[in-house]
Amino acid sequence: MDNTPSKNTFKTIQIIYMALLSGVLIFTILGYTLLGNPTFSLDADITFLVAIPVVALAGYMLGNLVFSSLVNKTVTNSTLTSKLTRYQSAILVRVACLEAPAFLAIAATFITNNAVFLLISLLMLVLMYMQFPSKEKFKNAFTLDMQEKSALDKL
Repeated sequence: MDNTPSKNTFKTIQIIYMALLSGVLIFTILGYTLLGNPTFSLDADITFLVAIPVVALAGYMLGNLVFSSLVNKTVTNSTLTSKLTRYQSAILVRVACLEAPAFLAIAATFITNNAVFLLISLLMLVLMYMQFPSKEKFKNAFTLDMQEKSALDKL
């Protein structure tokens, strides 16, 4: 049995990530356009003004914590395929932790008719984009031997 990952393995991770990123972007745009004439005011309900940024910060921190935990639990002598599978799981958990506050901010925008919450959604989008999976980020997350680096470069 060959444990060499297919050429599409890393592309699949990136496509899934891009789909999740696009979903948040589309809903952020829809949130703004469907409201018609939303306000940009900090005079909104204090509950939302406090809760949305706190949830966004918690989501960012939790996502990074879980990502690191999943990556660090990988056995050193794991195959490249198992490391890629673990990376995919870690990436999906991290993006979900960023996605949830973004959608909560969009919902708060609809509830309050205040587009200031879309700024949190845009911030989550930027953070998601900055953490877009790449081969270099994968190499930095895992300890790879020369053979694994070579196989990864061929993907």
